[in-house]
Amino acid sequence: MAYDEQLAMRVRRFLNERRVAFEEKRMMGGLCFLVNGKMCMGVEKDRLIARIDPDIYEKALDRKGCVPMDFTGRPMRGFVFVNAEGLASERDLVAWLALALDFNPRAVSSRKKASIASVAPDRSPIPSSAPVQKASIERRQRRATGGSTAAPRPARR
Repeated sequence: MAYDEQLAMRVRRFLNERRVAFEEKRMMGGLCFLVNGKMCMGVEKDRLIARIDPDIYEKALDRKGCVPMDFTGRPMRGFVFVNAEGLASERDLVAWLALALDFNPRAVSSRKKASIASVAPDRSPIPSSAPVQKASIERRQRRATGGSTAAPRPARR
């Protein structure tokens, strides 16, 4: 089990009760909940991941069970882990989820990888199963025969 299913169910219930459209995505060794296409909250092992306003980040770290989210040795400002002790009551969980949901409209979406459509919007990619055009076949034959498409001539003596 990579994440606590019970905690994930509690998060789903919170979002569904508030009729928030969300998407679940497995990432960071757990389950993330995206709202408006942006990571809002998640569950990793037995702890909550909350994306909160960076302006209240320092104050949030003083709360029970809250620690900086640190995957790489460098804490990510605005992201916190909330351990089980900070989620003991439903009231505690709702407070953290509300903080994350309140910040979501102001959160910056992560950059998406460039797609073909964004690079050349007026050109569609050529499918790999496209038939080879006759002109390119003739061009290949000319190259193979030294420039002539006619039958090879007999060699002179």
